[in-house]
Amino acid sequence: MTPSRIPPAVRAALILAQSLLAGAATAQAGPFVTAEGRRIELRPAAEMTCAELRAKLAEIDATGYRGMHPTPPDPRDAPLFDYERSVSEAFYGRCAEEGLGPLDRTQVFRQGFGG
Repeated sequence: MTPSRIPPAVRAALILAQSLLAGAATAQAGPFVTAEGRRIELRPAAEMTCAELRAKLAEIDATGYRGMHPTPPDPRDAPLFDYERSVSEAFYGRCAEEGLGPLDRTQVFRQGFGG
């Protein structure tokens, strides 16, 4: 669905959700060090382009902070998990319609299931 075909009520809800997510991401801005000692800079998702959002998701994934778990096993990494979720939601909410091309479905589980 193109932006011009999104019903006004849905568009308003999306804008509100994006504002809330941007607020959450802004509150978490700054450097973060994972429980394993990997440093990553957290930028507000609202300030990033689609390409930057995609790169940030890859950078987060490269830290390996979750391993093969759906949530981080170490509670100290919970803020990074929340940030990752907000960046993911911003990426899929804003960028799917911007012609970045299809995502490589084989990259969804980069670390695999069996190591």
